[in-house]
Amino acid sequence: MLKKVYALVISLALVNILVGNFSFAGETKNPGFKISGYVDSDFSYSKTASPYVKSGFKIEICGGKYNDLTDESGYFEIILPADTDN
Repeated sequence: MLKKVYALVISLALVNILVGNFSFAGETKNPGFKISGYVDSDFSYSKTASPYVKSGFKIEICGGKYNDLTDESGYFEIILPADTDN
């Protein structure tokens, strides 16, 4: 199942970039890029179990240097600095 989650995360990141959901993090001294999305499973679960199933997934970019954990809705957000070269 972990391979499916990784494949989903990679797919989400590519879709975000290609569709244009790849946005700037804001006007700061060191502007960067925001990658965000939702993780979901490919099996059935009850509505009450949803927060437990979707939360706690670790999403990593650039070999784990930049990461985030999903919240109860499966949402993650990673900010990459503008000078990221990986």
